[in-house]
Amino acid sequence: MERGRGFSEQSQSTRLHQGRIGSGGSSYEAASTETSSGPQRSIEGWILIGTNIHEEASEDDIEELFSDHGYIQHMTVNRDRKMGRIKSVLVEYGEKSEAQDAVNKLDGSKLLGQEITVDWAFIK
Repeated sequence: MERGRGFSEQSQSTRLHQGRIGSGGSSYEAASTETSSGPQRSIEGWILIGTNIHEEASEDDIEELFSDHGYIQHMTVNRDRKMGRIKSVLVEYGEKSEAQDAVNKLDGSKLLGQEITVDWAFIK
């Protein structure tokens, strides 16, 4: 009796090593053996996420705050659909040193009297 995918007696790893993937059933190597944690670069730069943004903050306020630490390649403001208020912001820097400076100096700083959180958007 034929069953749907996932119901065979053989495990998937056994099937993969029966020569269907490569000659000789060679084993796989890990893509990266690096286990250290830290920021991960996106395709074009280093992306930070800022949260706990004051509801009255404007995009200009945020851009001014983040641009003090380097050239902003791209900035995306995420808004509450119902009220239109800023919920979070994604800021992309071209250089890791600029992004690191922004994280160090802006995380825990105040924007319009409210403490904001700034961290790396992508972590290894």
